[in-house]
Amino acid sequence: MIERAKTGNNCRVLLRTIIARHKRSFAAAIFLQCIATGLTFVNVVLLNQLLGYMQSRFTGSVGISEASAYVITAMMFVNPMINSLLVSHSNRFALGAQVRIRADLASALYRKALRLSSEYVVLGWKRRGVVVDVGWVMMWGDDVG
Repeated sequence: MIERAKTGNNCRVLLRTIIARHKRSFAAAIFLQCIATGLTFVNVVLLNQLLGYMQSRFTGSVGISEASAYVITAMMFVNPMINSLLVSHSNRFALGAQVRIRADLASALYRKALRLSSEYVVLGWKRRGVVVDVGWVMMWGDDVG
């Protein structure tokens, strides 16, 4: 399937080819984004635990220990840093895949244009290597010449 798309014989497999070539980058980006989204809700749970500790101090009831409150406070500080690292790496993977996809599409269009110009050299109306207006050729089909 990928070989057919590289030679330009079948345009319908272009999306499948793009997905096949870049699925690892997209999978890594989605995985890191899901973990970062999950870590966003951890601070809410930690804040609930910290508020429970403060209420227990004021009411005199038994709650979590003071050492646990300090650990929770430290975790609330570290969690956003880890979250921002995960989001930045997710964005890096996604941006890298986008750049590679744009390059693949541009090279596919350029190869198709050169192939069209080579095909129409046989008809005798263009020089080899001159880029043909792909939209014009697609609109008028093989009736040119």
